[in-house]
Amino acid sequence: MVIVGCGSTQDEYLPLIPMDKLKYAYAFNFNVRIMIDGEVLNTWPLHAIGIIGADNRRESSDRLYHELVFVHNGAEATAFPDTVVTLWPRGEFTLGAIDGIHWALATDESDLIGWRERDVVTLEDVGLAYPITFEDLVDNWEQVNSLLQRFSEGEREVIRDMGPERARRTAWQEERNLLPSDKLLYARAMRFEFRIMVDGEARSSWHDVIRRTLYYRDFPENFDPFYDELVFVHSEAEAAALPDNVVAAWPRGDDSILEFIEGIHQAVALDESDLIGWRERDVVSLEDVGLTYPLTAEDLADNWEQVNSLWDSLTARERSSIRRVFN
Repeated sequence: MVIVGCGSTQDEYLPLIPMDKLKYAYAFNFNVRIMIDGEVLNTWPLHAIGIIGADNRRESSDRLYHELVFVHNGAEATAFPDTVVTLWPRGEFTLGAIDGIHWALATDESDLIGWRERDVVTLEDVGLAYPITFEDLVDNWEQVNSLLQRFSEGEREVIRDMGPERARRTAWQEERNLLPSDKLLYARAMRFEFRIMVDGEARSSWHDVIRRTLYYRDFPENFDPFYDELVFVHSEAEAAALPDNVVAAWPRGDDSILEFIEGIHQAVALDESDLIGWRERDVVSLEDVGLTYPLTAEDLADNWEQVNSLWDSLTARERSSIRRVFN
């Protein structure tokens, strides 16, 4: 499309690449594939945005970049013509940024003061489910971008900074965490109930748990080494019998947990002919991970490692669909 300005000595060409999408990819340091003079540019030089903007104003249509497409990996990127700029998540860096988003979400009104002053925001507010995945960053980028814009600028800086140091920071963090983060995040994914004692008061908020038990390098003051054990139980009564230094978690006691389990049953019942398109994955069974039919709420607590292995074998979209019973 060409826009001719009145009295202008030359045509101005409308940029074809949406800058909000490009800046979003830059914020997450996505891998990029741009064809320039027959060669592949696959890094993010500071002038990458300028290259695209400049070429999108050149009169020769064969030099224009016509589209920006998010893909899931480099192999997908090569399938597009040279006029298309392709981008995809970058391993540890992107995982670090996701960690940062989860950190920013784990706040309540009492935390949102000073440089983080804003309204409380949740993933559900923008149509997402926990945890954010690589697939979300690609397939649901507008929702993730909307979420980012709701954070304070200070928080967005922390999220960006957490990316390049993730591998080193994760090892450094795990040395200080007293609770196993995989077990804690599993409990959250299963929407377990929680009990953590704070100043003599029993609290059940996930935010209270994560703020005090996961060590964040930038906010060490939130971490409390008093909590040195995470125990899965079957009821609130069992949890109340544990000492105050123990964080307890257990499956919900309402019908939603039965619907959740049935969702898992339906997922593992699929055969190869069903596993196409958005559910493409290997066939999996309960027996593969040492479980038997039917799954029970007790399995979620007593055999959590096997259930977690089964859960990880499902696609992100399947997990998101199954978790909707908790909304």
